[in-house]
Amino acid sequence: WLFGAESQLGQWMLKAWGVGVTLLTGKKNLTYAFDMSLPILPLPSLKDTCATYVESVRPLLTEEEYQKTLQLAQEFQKNEGKTFQRYLRLKHLFSTNYVLDWWEKYCYLYGRTPIAINSNYYILDARERPTLD
Repeated sequence: WLFGAESQLGQWMLKAWGVGVTLLTGKKNLTYAFDMSLPILPLPSLKDTCATYVESVRPLLTEEEYQKTLQLAQEFQKNEGKTFQRYLRLKHLFSTNYVLDWWEKYCYLYGRTPIAINSNYYILDARERPTLD
């Protein structure tokens, strides 16, 4: 919807949206003001998580590596995966977002690389990319 602002109708809708947000939230809206109105992040099953992982690495692996990864994922589900899933369920009971503190600690604070480039992939979706001419 943001890229629709190039047309007159898009610009009008964007301005109307901004006015609506300002009217509903006030001029001093805080970063986490609407956290409690968001749905709780669902906890995926261990089986779904492993299946998604195996599917995501499939294009990167040879057939032999893929079979080994598949075997390791199945072993993980049978052994230590159950314990980790229990810990996640427990954390899920007491937190609205069970990954937030880990995300902030390990993705933002531990890395020594620039955050804007290495952890915010939204820029990859931009229509126009700046060039150095």
